[in-house]
Amino acid sequence: MLQLKGYETFLVHGEHNTPEVAIERLVKTGMLPSSFPVMVSIPSFYPLDWAKAFCALAKKFDPSCRIIVGGRWVVGPDVAWLRAKLPGADLFVEGLGEPIIESLLTGKPDLRRLSAPTPGFTLNHLLVDGYERYQPSIEASRGCGMKCVFCEERDVPLERLRDPDDLAASMAIVQEHLARLFGVNDAREAIGGDVQLARRFEQFTLSRWAANEQFEILVALILRNTPLRHPSVLTAKALGRILQITEGITANIFHMINSLAIEAIESGKERITDEAIEKWEPEFDAEAAYA
Repeated sequence: MLQLKGYETFLVHGEHNTPEVAIERLVKTGMLPSSFPVMVSIPSFYPLDWAKAFCALAKKFDPSCRIIVGGRWVVGPDVAWLRAKLPGADLFVEGLGEPIIESLLTGKPDLRRLSAPTPGFTLNHLLVDGYERYQPSIEASRGCGMKCVFCEERDVPLERLRDPDDLAASMAIVQEHLARLFGVNDAREAIGGDVQLARRFEQFTLSRWAANEQFEILVALILRNTPLRHPSVLTAKALGRILQITEGITANIFHMINSLAIEAIESGKERITDEAIEKWEPEFDAEAAYA
């Protein structure tokens, strides 16, 4: 979410490493020291000792850094108790942080518990350091509302599932992220070179996109996940031009929009326009035809 608003964002998973290793990774990548806060997400009570040591090390390396702790299953039940367990943390965020996360970067953070429905964008898994080691996820809905006293979602009504076309477009975005990592031909050769893998994985050729509502949803989701300062509103003619140039191939569509986004940043316009699409010259990988 912060990346979509134009902030440089970096995510590190603690994995099974020590807090010292996590701090070292942040220092090596230039994320510490930073004028922005370090946000620590704690998914359960098991890593509290790890989080306590991490906060202490971060403060030791950079005494001025602000540490914000989130993770509603841990923070929500008893903030005062958790504050005593993590003396190195500066702020504790209850509930979901999406509606207030940008305010946490300021000197006047908004710490209210606000409702946060399923977001209309797809998570950018490429922001996670070593993202290839983790299973990507796509949110279909949120909430429960079954009133279990121990649950932080006890009073959050269950939402309806996202539209199937919307989910399919999100899956296409995640698939493109993985294709960038492995490459279509590399993946095909790796599976084809092992008899057991070839038996376990069936190869499917993706259908090409056509001029319909599904294609419009795909482009809208890609644009929504593109970190430009201004929204890109495209006409039906521009969408038709994208389809014509890319021949409806998923990888080509992503490549074209990414290239247009770079041009938009370099030009200072910070949005993709019909004019830019009309002038764009294609340059695609040969293997993209399989994607």
